[in-house]
Amino acid sequence: PQDVVDKIAAGEVVQRPASVIKELIENSLDAGSTSIAIHYDSNKLQVIDNGSGIRREDLNLAATRFATSKLSTVKDFDSLSSFGFRGEALASMSLVARLEIVTRTDSTPTAFAQTYLNGAPKGPPKPRARKKGTTVIVSDLFYNLPHRQKLTRQSEEYNKVLTVVQRYAIHYPHVAFVCQKMSKKTKKQVVDLNTGMLSCVKSAQADPKNRDKARQQILAHVFGSNMESHLLKFDGEDAELYQLDGLISDPSIVEAKATGFVLFCNHRWVESNELKRSIEGLYAQFTKSKPLIYVSIHVPPHEVDVNVHPSKKQVALLHQEKIYESIIEALRKLLDKIGRTFERSSVNVTENPYKRKRTRVEKDAEKTPVLKSTKSQLSQTAVQSKNKIRTSTSAPSGAIEPFLISPEKSGDEGKMIHEESCAMSKPIDMNDPGAFARRCTCTTVVRVPLTVLAAVPKIATTECTYKSIKSLRNRITKNIHDDWRRKMRKQAIFVGIISDQRCFVQCGLELQQWHFERLAQLLFTQLALLQFGGMTKANFKAVIDVNRVVGQLLELEDLLDGTVAKEEIKDILEVRESHNNLADQVAECLFEHSEMLQEYFNITFRRQSGKFIVLESLPLILPGHAPNPSGLPLFLLRLATKVNW
Repeated sequence: PQDVVDKIAAGEVVQRPASVIKELIENSLDAGSTSIAIHYDSNKLQVIDNGSGIRREDLNLAATRFATSKLSTVKDFDSLSSFGFRGEALASMSLVARLEIVTRTDSTPTAFAQTYLNGAPKGPPKPRARKKGTTVIVSDLFYNLPHRQKLTRQSEEYNKVLTVVQRYAIHYPHVAFVCQKMSKKTKKQVVDLNTGMLSCVKSAQADPKNRDKARQQILAHVFGSNMESHLLKFDGEDAELYQLDGLISDPSIVEAKATGFVLFCNHRWVESNELKRSIEGLYAQFTKSKPLIYVSIHVPPHEVDVNVHPSKKQVALLHQEKIYESIIEALRKLLDKIGRTFERSSVNVTENPYKRKRTRVEKDAEKTPVLKSTKSQLSQTAVQSKNKIRTSTSAPSGAIEPFLISPEKSGDEGKMIHEESCAMSKPIDMNDPGAFARRCTCTTVVRVPLTVLAAVPKIATTECTYKSIKSLRNRITKNIHDDWRRKMRKQAIFVGIISDQRCFVQCGLELQQWHFERLAQLLFTQLALLQFGGMTKANFKAVIDVNRVVGQLLELEDLLDGTVAKEEIKDILEVRESHNNLADQVAECLFEHSEMLQEYFNITFRRQSGKFIVLESLPLILPGHAPNPSGLPLFLLRLATKVNW
């Protein structure tokens, strides 16, 4: 039945009281209002504005579904500039509540009131006294949907309504917003938001240039008076695709109330959990608290679809990924620019939230005298202020290395200096887990110079027509974790070795443990796929006899496994006949597939003197990296025996 269809559609648009307020605020903004007041009662919602009003002859159709639509053809979506375009909001309200509209335009001497029920007007409009503008009254919400009414908790709904009003007050600093509710105890109106009393709103109305400053003051008015001086502005643009600007709270400010995510796209308040998580992930690198963030995105109307959600909470952007990346990059530059080094005086709190309490070991270390050989060096080094927190990874003063050891002016530059009685003066077996930690009891202040590493050149992806390689490349690209890749490239600072496979690395404020052997395997696998069929060739100065090195490896493995007693093998370089035959098979297998290996990976084999098979070159997968030569025999053996030729 049509009645059921209408109520289902209305339930999608009007989900709760906050949905009603959002739709009515947007209608008021479409009408050019500069003052919007919201009155909330458990049984009645009112939105009062000073907009252009509704003509008397249009009141009969105001609550008729689709009658107020701004669309004539599908192409109208490409130039949509108003909030309302479907003509469903007022119609939906009249289907699930009792609706009344009181309105007046400039051209009429009096206002007119019209009531609606189930999408139809009840009688003709009646004259009323009112200034120019519109008042919309929604009473008995969900009176005909008992199950929905039971799910509506009045104690929670007002906070959601207030949130909606606050968001629009932030984005529209030139509009005076008032939000008030009826107190159950005193039976009086309690005002929770009134931006009209702020002088900045009047200045923003007088001059659009003052709107950015007014927005900051309104943010402070909403989230706490201490916020205004701790809001950082950022922006970005692509002339043809988008323009964005926003505000984010300084990581040095800690306010329990000062958190929130406000996103507007083409002046519409929308939600994006993806962008919110990305921003919070970036912000977490600077502080444990969550940010207060306001973002406004402007894109051409034909590049955004505003009709993807019944209540218009979400929109679809044509270049969404690029825009989101630009926002994150703009925020990263901004937060890096402020240095991640926060002055205690710049934070208006009683205690610096980032200051770490010193341990007993650190207090004792301060009392320990510095060696004469390093004391003079330390006295010439600029010391960080005690009022600063060292978290920067870009500046040398924020890295970990300068705090470890210091170079001597004479002798070996990177040599560590310890007294003979110090446990650190003796060699440490790094293969023994925990050996370094057990021995690291020295409190001597020593330092080493920073090592400057040459930047690795960008490796271009070669063209490839093989579907299998394309599939593997696509799988890697699809599974890339952008956040971790960025951290590894831009924030990672090497701290030290833990074992033969693990190490400590500092990423921002985190001290992480990396399995570098597994990382290296993944890295070289991906680099080999990217350069498949076009790798740089690294030629050996002298050719390598494949039969000889593989045979030696087989002999060595038997020796290490205990298969052959040491006394039975006089010389490890003397390969027995059984191993020599196996080595010949390995060499022949590699030579048989040498054309393919050369085409794919630039691994070159040739037969020398008609008898020996030699290795001439290997691929240079990572510029500047030289593999360990001792691993070559095992590589050749596995290449022949582990590949499904």
